[in-house]
Amino acid sequence: MLLFIHDSLLITAKRIACSLVKTGTDNRTAPFGGNTLK
Repeated sequence: MLLFIHDSLLITAKRIACSLVKTGTDNRTAPFGGNTLK
């Protein structure tokens, strides 16, 4: 049971990190045509 909770926490953390990175890149490349670098 504890392992399952840990796994879902890990997945959630990864998702948050991915979306943060994505927004960071989108913001950085915004002057150069938004999210063309994908």
